Amino acid sequence: MNYGAQKPSFEFRMLADDVAYVDLNSFEDNAAANEWDKHWPEIQKAKSLVLDLRENGGGSDSVGYHILGSLITNDSPGELSRSTKWIATYRAWGASETPLRFPIDMIHPDPTRHFAGPVALLISPRTFSAGEDMVVAFAQAHRGSLVGEATGGSSGQPLTFKLPGGGTARICTKHDSFADGREFVGIGVKPDVPVQITRSDIVAGRDQVLESALQWLHTPQRASSGQ
Repeated sequence: MNYGAQKPSFEFRMLADDVAYVDLNSFEDNAAANEWDKHWPEIQKAKSLVLDLRENGGGSDSVGYHILGSLITNDSPGELSRSTKWIATYRAWGASETPLRFPIDMIHPDPTRHFAGPVALLISPRTFSAGEDMVVAFAQAHRGSLVGEATGGSSGQPLTFKLPGGGTARICTKHDSFADGREFVGIGVKPDVPVQITRSDIVAGRDQVLESALQWLHTPQRASSGQ
């Protein structure tokens, strides 16, 4: 793994034993979804699949949901999102802010594509925003195992504003959680297969997380291939 390097939003290659490896580094535009569709004829022939979201800092949920749609056969929920409605006059009257609860998005199966093999999804503390949203949806779909380290634990639509001296800052404007209310903001989504990255791994250029995912995929007792 090339730590700290700028990477394209989508990378694909076939590994040994017919394992398809897809690196999803960004959902900032539709490039990853378009490339997924482009490479689908090759992906669908694989026996198993590794999705790598370790460097995915977010973008649009629709990109991750598009990919997830070809991995499931039943509708699966996205996140529960909450915010507040603030009206100045109500505040002057002493009324509290009004809580808002947004409808939970449902990820629908792709009617034309379906990958039925086992799937491992790689995560790290650098997985957040829309990347983290895909992790939550993947976990709720019970589609495979999360491998690596806990995600960043910071989701929600960001509000960007200027700071004195020319800087900028961003804050979350909504509170996201699992559909059943379980929290991950400030906690992160925990991996099913924890892997601690060591300095020696980085120096040696060894990708212990990917190696652990491949080991899980080739274990007879692995989780079901999913929906």
